[in-house]
Amino acid sequence: RPKFIYGNYDTYYNYRNPGAAEDPRVKVFRREWFEGKRCLDIGCNSGAVTIEIARTLSCRHIMGVDIDKSLIQKGRSNLRWKASRQQPIGSTPPPPP
Repeated sequence: RPKFIYGNYDTYYNYRNPGAAEDPRVKVFRREWFEGKRCLDIGCNSGAVTIEIARTLSCRHIMGVDIDKSLIQKGRSNLRWKASRQQPIGSTPPPPP
């Protein structure tokens, strides 16, 4: 059984929000808190909420930090995966070929 020496673990969001496409906490955030601002997510875990905030709330810049190096690596991987598969909010997808 793995030990989570910092008190967090890489499947936290899967456990907290099973099957959810987005974290329900993001829905209560106000756009004006983030839009056009530089944001910092301290204790970002694997970056799921950080990425969702960046994608939906129009931050000028957002950075996630975490004490656990393996979670930061997973966050970078999550960001690459999301960026390769999602259209930005409000964008029009390209027409089919």
